[in-house]
Amino acid sequence: MRKSMTTIVIIFILMAIAAIAMSGAKKSKAPKRSFNDVTSPRKFGSARFKIKGKTLLTQREQECFNRLTKSLSPDFLVFPQVAFSQIIDTEGGSKFDNEGLRRTMSQKVADFVICKTDLTMIAIIELDDRSHIGKEDKDRQRDSIIRQIGLMPLRIPRTPPQRTLDEYANVLRKMHPKEERTLERA
Repeated sequence: MRKSMTTIVIIFILMAIAAIAMSGAKKSKAPKRSFNDVTSPRKFGSARFKIKGKTLLTQREQECFNRLTKSLSPDFLVFPQVAFSQIIDTEGGSKFDNEGLRRTMSQKVADFVICKTDLTMIAIIELDDRSHIGKEDKDRQRDSIIRQIGLMPLRIPRTPPQRTLDEYANVLRKMHPKEERTLERA
């Protein structure tokens, strides 16, 4: 009886090993496609997708960019859609806290970054629209972080008239006089 029980256990183990090996063989026979292969459309189930280009800015952002550039040139430069990972970094603090802040901010994008001609950042402009309704606390937190790194946060509720942007530009020129901008480049 003991011998037949041992035989049954051995047969069961061999069958399990064979089943595992066969399932692995079926998986390896499936064609592997890499996302590095961008020449053919992807297929997942019945869905197909392809890579396509986008515009860098929405129509509203393009209009604001053009107006900002007109108001701020030649004294300042305007950069659209700048990732916060290029704007902020952390130091000191615990690794946990630093990583937490970095993760919180890394996926965010500033609508416009205003720089002196030497590329020193001085302000971040955010176009507020309906998507910001109910997110005022997050906006205040973001503005606080922007201030902590020494930049001026500016929130524009809609694409403002050229006159309003000219007024913003004059404020920036007073805060950063031309002599200061010239001396910093030397």
